[in-house]
Amino acid sequence: MTTAGPMTTATPHTIPRRTFLALARGRGGADAVAVLRAGQLSKRRLLLSAVRRAAEARRPDEAREVRLAETYEEFERIRQRSREQWESVLLQPYLDLWAADCLRRLHADEAPAQAQDQSPAQAQDQSPAQAQPPAQDQDQARAQAPAQDQDQAPDQDQDQHQHPHRPEDTDRDRLRGLAGFLRPTGHVVRLEAAGHRLVLRIDDRGPYRHAHGEPVPGPLGEDELRAWRELLAEAWRLLAERHPWYAEAVGAGVSTLVPLRPPPDGTAVSSAVRRGYGAIGVSLPSGPQPLALALVHEFLHIQLGALLDLVPLHGPDSGARYHAPWRPDPRPAGALLQGTYAHLGVSDFWRREPGAHAAEQYAHWRGRTLEAADTLLESGELTEDGREFVVELRRAVCDR
Repeated sequence: MTTAGPMTTATPHTIPRRTFLALARGRGGADAVAVLRAGQLSKRRLLLSAVRRAAEARRPDEAREVRLAETYEEFERIRQRSREQWESVLLQPYLDLWAADCLRRLHADEAPAQAQDQSPAQAQDQSPAQAQPPAQDQDQARAQAPAQDQDQAPDQDQDQHQHPHRPEDTDRDRLRGLAGFLRPTGHVVRLEAAGHRLVLRIDDRGPYRHAHGEPVPGPLGEDELRAWRELLAEAWRLLAERHPWYAEAVGAGVSTLVPLRPPPDGTAVSSAVRRGYGAIGVSLPSGPQPLALALVHEFLHIQLGALLDLVPLHGPDSGARYHAPWRPDPRPAGALLQGTYAHLGVSDFWRREPGAHAAEQYAHWRGRTLEAADTLLESGELTEDGREFVVELRRAVCDR
């Protein structure tokens, strides 16, 4: 497969304004996920092409030794045989992270100091699929891909844990990692409830699990795997029956679950990875309700990350930090936006749950989400479209 082919082309993406506003409300559903998924496919094609060009130009001996060209040819054979299978391979969550890590290393000898200091917000604003987002009088937004030279190394990701390779790993080790995406490991779980389907791969041994920033257990034993399957089935039933709009979107947008090890005090943990579209990490919780909530919370992080790849919602990090009602440390505007969007889902989840505890949780998180939205609107750091997004988010919280 040559680099002048399907792997190097990207079709501009159109985001209908109604979809943009539905995403702001947390109600985009499977249709909105399909728009974001298309953007991720374009991004990954461009990244793979960039890795091959950079590797063959800068590390030709290593590229030949790991048979990089043959791996790309296998990708192309899959594309020709089955579009569905090809998309499934490209959308493996950590392929984005792998490619970004490779490019960072391949260009390390020329990276300027300003690239090392660039903020997560800047990195997000320079993603491979740039957008002209929806203005008030426009019905559609067109995301142009790409708006930058894809051979340039990506900058630091939002989380500093997102580079799972060891510092002593060589460029050869990194390039060899591409072949692993052709044969993913893990345990497939298929669930159906109230007309909603979820197909998940439980990744309990992959090399990128540490990207979630939490300790991970070893491969699951039979009893542990059974516990995960049973609790997932219960959580999915709860989500499908009480929160069908989230079940529809989660079923379309989440493909991988990474078991995490809880801290010694037993506190449940969960996370999403900015360059891991479709993956969530979560420790085994005490029951189906917290697991269903974690699916919603982390999915919204995933969804917003994919939207930011298409539509910049805030500017470069100004250095200012803002109070986040759910954390003790002040946060940059981009991180506060992520948290606000995720807690839109948290408050919405508790609104539909029965019992006094749920009512208390709803009131608690609804108030804090509104507080954070107001902080964002007063920060002056949102783009025009980011402001429209947060105004619509706030309206949704008020209306529920």
